[in-house]
Amino acid sequence: MSEVNTLLKIEDVKMQFGGVTAVKDFNLTLNKGEIVALIGPNGAGKTTVFNMVTGVYKPTEGKINFNNRDITGMRPDLITKTGIARTFQNIRLFKDLSVLDNVLIANHLNIKSNFMEAILRLPRYKREENEMMEKSLDLLKKVGLLDLKDDKAHSLPYGKQRRLEIARAMATNPEVLLLDEPAAGMNPRETEDLTDFIKQIREEFDLTIFMIEHHMQVVMGISHRIYVLDYGVTIAEGNPYDIQNNERVIQAYLGVNEDDA
Repeated sequence: MSEVNTLLKIEDVKMQFGGVTAVKDFNLTLNKGEIVALIGPNGAGKTTVFNMVTGVYKPTEGKINFNNRDITGMRPDLITKTGIARTFQNIRLFKDLSVLDNVLIANHLNIKSNFMEAILRLPRYKREENEMMEKSLDLLKKVGLLDLKDDKAHSLPYGKQRRLEIARAMATNPEVLLLDEPAAGMNPRETEDLTDFIKQIREEFDLTIFMIEHHMQVVMGISHRIYVLDYGVTIAEGNPYDIQNNERVIQAYLGVNEDDA
């Protein structure tokens, strides 16, 4: 068996807002190639964890390491450059721009040309611009959106808007992709397509995925490991079978047995 390569390690992280503790003593490891899900009731602290990992919040206590580098409290743009990208529960596309332009904007994160080179359209900038266009078109082809490249983002069906948001995050060349409720608002067919899509991009782009999701069909279908939060505290961690059969999880999140009601 190959040696485990831990990409993301969260150690004893705590997040307080005034006198309210949103997340307490949270620990997590994310190994290369895994799909790990974070689940729990509304208000459990899941998105707060994502916001700490991506630099939106600086933890009150604890450390976050990515590729053996301390990224605790680092600026969001710098964290993205290290190789972590995310999506949001509420889709945040540039809705009046084309599908292609949405992906091109994300590609600009890694551009090396300076402002004057761009204004004067000097050779290095033009070369990078051509590379960005080629890369963006290739990415849209791989995610099945190339034929829609000129359409406005707002005109896409909901499921394809979600796919575009994921593609835009992937344009930043992440090693770790954070998906915040990717199946939110989807019908069963869209949810099934999304599940297949997540598995596809993980394999094709060698991604490691950390996911918040309420749809148990998605969570149980593709997760290698699952963490469960309740009121900011981890109450369980394990594989899908372990979580499905954990009494504390059943009571806190999945619902109590009718015989116990």
